[in-house]
Amino acid sequence: MPQKPSSYDDPLNQEAPADAVPTDITRDPDPTTAENSDADSFQAVLTGDFARGLMLLSRVPWSFPSNVSFQAACIARSVWCWPLIGVLLSGVAVLPALMVAWLTGNGALAALGAIVAMVLLTGSLHEDGIADCADGFGGGTTREKKLAIMRDSRIGSYGVVALALVFAARILLLTQAFDAGIFMTTLLLAAMFSRLAIPVLMIVLRPARPDGLGRGPGAPAWCRFW
Repeated sequence: MPQKPSSYDDPLNQEAPADAVPTDITRDPDPTTAENSDADSFQAVLTGDFARGLMLLSRVPWSFPSNVSFQAACIARSVWCWPLIGVLLSGVAVLPALMVAWLTGNGALAALGAIVAMVLLTGSLHEDGIADCADGFGGGTTREKKLAIMRDSRIGSYGVVALALVFAARILLLTQAFDAGIFMTTLLLAAMFSRLAIPVLMIVLRPARPDGLGRGPGAPAWCRFW
């Protein structure tokens, strides 16, 4: 996941001299002007939002436009395209699944192929969140302990059990969808609505900690969500 670069900071809050050079030359431009300076600003905003969302929610490389800003305000602004990114990723993941289904005729193997493809495309981003949540709420007795466990990169027994149950449920549901003839539709809708749930939680719930990843973007605007 791209990391938000630190911005130039003047500790005395004074105007920097004209010949001063910021120590962080890779800092992002102002999100209100970074992608609206050219004549085709509307297209720049659309491609910028899609690029931000794609690089945030997947490991798919994206190099256009090259000046994509990852400031917090820009991340929150891109929530409108997250369900579309889910449709795109699942549309790619369904291709190997359909190939496996054509070769074997086995719905369980097709489901497994789709799940493996989605894990590779997303870099296990969502599975990591599931494991962290299970470990935090399963092993922590206080709010602070739960947050500390969720921030730990190691996985515990609750996380392992949660992942096993989630993957089993996915395989069973997709196998039933395959037998019912709605395999592709189920995969596309599940990927779309699961990513639509992310901005809903960002709007409804407050960030768990003051220095967490969700604190920067904050709650996206309702117009962006709708």
